Parts: sequence; structure tokens; C-alpha cells
Amino acid sequence: MDIFNWLFRVRYFIPSCLLFALFTTSGIANASSLILNPISAGNVGATVIDGAAVPGAINSDRTLFLEFSSGRMTVFDKSEGTSIEVLSSLGQNNGNAYSVAFAPNFEMTGHLYVSSVVIDTGKVQNIVTRFTLDTQTLVVQPNTEYRIATINNPSNVTFGHHTGGAIAFDSNGYLYLTTGDARNGTGQIDTIKDLHNPSNSLGSLYRIDPTGDDFTSDAQNNFSIPADNPSLTDFGPPGVVARGLRNPFKAAFDPVTGNLFIGDVGENTREEINVYTFDESNGVNFQWPRLEGSEDFDSSISLSGISTGPLYEYNHGAGLLEGFSVTGGLVYRGPTSELDGQYIFGDFGNFPLTSPYLKRFFSFDATLSTVTVDDILVWNLLFPSESEEIGRILGFVQDTAGNLYASDFSGNVFSVAVAVVPAPPAAILFSLTGVMLLLGRIRRPRKKRVCDK
Repeated sequence: MDIFNWLFRVRYFIPSCLLFALFTTSGIANASSLILNPISAGNVGATVIDGAAVPGAINSDRTLFLEFSSGRMTVFDKSEGTSIEVLSSLGQNNGNAYSVAFAPNFEMTGHLYVSSVVIDTGKVQNIVTRFTLDTQTLVVQPNTEYRIATINNPSNVTFGHHTGGAIAFDSNGYLYLTTGDARNGTGQIDTIKDLHNPSNSLGSLYRIDPTGDDFTSDAQNNFSIPADNPSLTDFGPPGVVARGLRNPFKAAFDPVTGNLFIGDVGENTREEINVYTFDESNGVNFQWPRLEGSEDFDSSISLSGISTGPLYEYNHGAGLLEGFSVTGGLVYRGPTSELDGQYIFGDFGNFPLTSPYLKRFFSFDATLSTVTVDDILVWNLLFPSESEEIGRILGFVQDTAGNLYASDFSGNVFSVAVAVVPAPPAAILFSLTGVMLLLGRIRRPRKKRVCDK
């Protein structure tokens, strides 16, 4: 087959391939890169562990950020590019701050809830405290600190790691709180064998009503148990609706489906993202330490409740879809189409803290009932200058206007936007196509016929 015959045969195939390659390459780039712009959301070097969108139409561009060590809270206004302090600290008796949540009726009550963890002589307490803010200035009002819950971990637990501490409100106004297994790395194997004892508060998910009080004689606990909570006297302490978690220090509701996404830090080999859907008849068991992810960890442990595996799990390692310590994220719901409906999360990295860590975000479609590696989007992170970078990924926040933020363990907060890679100029595209179509019209020379006449 000579060159002219070949070109004639592929005259439409080549332009189609060019168009496909140009457009799909541009599309992949658009869907795989995020720009991280640093913002000033608090003290320089202060570690922002959590945040929450400030409710109300006038506050759509405002985000409250919570600092880990002090509990200091600041509100960042993206439209103005300014921050205001609303609380200087939680106080000495409230430990380290972990999570923050506005009451669903904040515009009427001004209530804000903060989760913290206190380690007192080696004993761990999960604490939820309520503050009242001025709904206009957002400043915490004097003398409004009020203890909602104090979860005392068992007396035989003496380490202060794996504390959980995430809080979030569901659509019914009930508050969810996570606790961890309180272990210190790979120690205390014997202690966590008792993790599923009905009296044990460790590794649990609580569902409580912070507006009631079923414990009137206990000044440290001022909440009630929702009437539709499952009756689980042989499952866990009052308010517990799920067990078998290791270190669920990040949890967030999808505002559309109502599912609670929990990032649960793994042990030796696996990291998990679990999903909890409320069931008024049964408790859910995420199976730690019987299983780590879907792998056996301690087969001697028996489980109660409905055993539920992770929605997604990944291996320990430095590969593209691997990590060492999951940082749970959120389901983005907003105007950025590339992110809308995606559960976005990160990875904190390996220990000790001097070890390498991964500078990538991951996401998947939050409506999936099972998630595999084929469903994962890996987001490359871009920065305005070469001198900027993100440290160990610590948290994600979204405001009501759809602005997305990420924080790291080094005290940086970033505004996150999808990177748009320009498509090839139309003139070049059409010129290439025209050339190929023109080639397709070329005919090879015909042989002259010899007439009989």
C-alpha cells in the first residue's frame, strides 16, 4: 500500500484521533489539579485542626477556624480577606481542641459546640462544651461556657493517643461525637481486647441531644438520649450507636444524603473511610480490633451489633494510592462542578513526624455504595510560588458559598480551587484538522487507460 492510498484510508481517522487526544488531555488536566492559595486565618504557625461554615446568608463567605493546642477561634471572611478573633482559648481545663460545630438553630440561639480532649494523669476524657456567640459580631459572650458531655475512658487506659473527638450535627439537630481506642501506637493490645465491653466508651460513635438533660444529678453531663436511638444496653454506654473505631478524629455529614463519613486511622497496614447511616433498631460495629480494614487483626475478639466494613480502604505505603494515616474530609456540595458530590480527603503521613508525608488530596463519588481504586481521583496540588507547600494534611472545611479550605500541621491554611488548564487555541486546532482533511482529499495518480480503438 503506497502513501497516497494509506492517507486516503485514514483521512477521517487521524483528525478524529487528534481531536480526541486534545480534548481528553485537557479534560484530564482540569480534573486532576488543585490550586492552594495560602490565607491568613489565625496566628502564624498555629495549627488549625477544624472549622465550620458560619450559618446565615450574611455569613456565606465566613468560616470559623479552630486551633488545636489552645482552642482559639477566629472567623475568616473570604470576601474581605480579614480575620477576627472570637475566642482566645478554651481555658486550661479543657485540653486540646479537636472539632467545632454550629447548632442548626444558631441564628436564634448563637450556640456553638466545641469538642476537646483532656489527658489528666494519663486518663483520657472526651469533652463537649457549648458557647454562645453574638450572631452579628460572632464574638463569644462572657460567662456562656457550658459543659454538655464528659466521656470518661476506662480507668485501665493510661495513654492519651487515638482520642477521636470529631463532632457533627445531623439534620434532626442531634449531635454525634467520636471517641478513639486511646491506645499509644502499637501498645496496649490487651486493653483494646475489651473494646467491645458494653460498659466501655472507647472506639465509639455517640448520638446525643444537647438540648435536653437525662443526667440532672451530674453537672458534667447535660444531654439527653434521643428517643429514636436504638435500645442497646448490651452494646455500649447510653448514647452509643456504633462501635469498633480506632482513631476517628475526623467525621462529616453529607448534607444531601445524610450519611456520616468517618476517617478512621489504621494500625499496621490499612487506612479506612467508614460510612454510618442511622438505624433506630440496631448498633453498627466497624469491627476494630477484630479487623483492620478487611484484614484480620485479632481473631479472638467477638463482635456485637451489625458488622460493617469500610466503604474504602487503602494500604500503607508511599505509592500513588497509598498512605499512612488517613485525614478524613468532607463531601463537597457547591458550585465547583469538578468537586461537587465528591468526598475529598487526605493523608497525614507516617510517624515519626520526621518521616516523609504525601502532598496529595484524594476523592471519590460520595453516592457510591462500594469504592475501589478505580473510583479514586488523585488531585495534584499546585501553589502560587515555588516556595510554598502544604505540610501534613490535617483538615478540610467548606463554607456555605462553596469555598473550600485545607489546613496542615505546620500552621498553614489554604483556599482550594480547581486548576483550569487552557485548551489549545481554536485556530491551531482547526488548522491541524484542516491539514489532515486536506491530505485526505489527495488522490494517488490514476493510470492512463489504453484504448482499443
